[in-house]
Amino acid sequence: MSDPAAPLPANVVSFRKRVPAVPVSGQDRLSDALAALEQALADQRRAVADWRASLAELGQATAGLARGLARYRTQLDMLETRVGSLDGAARKLAAWADDGASRKQG
Repeated sequence: MSDPAAPLPANVVSFRKRVPAVPVSGQDRLSDALAALEQALADQRRAVADWRASLAELGQATAGLARGLARYRTQLDMLETRVGSLDGAARKLAAWADDGASRKQG
């Protein structure tokens, strides 16, 4: 069995040596910075356009949901009316039956 305190062998990985950067003029640095800024602005424009499109889709989805809920509410109102009329008829029938039963007994 190996000694756990013994050092493990190491593999040395060699990296490429850095090539010293070529001195860049201030004008070149400014041009690079402006190009990077233009790219960032273009990316931001695309992101904002995508965000607006998503908001439009969300608006359509919520409008559809609102229409569905309005239809559901209308259906519930109609059901309430029908159940109310059935309840009234059932109460009248129960009263009629009670009246008939009391006459029969009386």
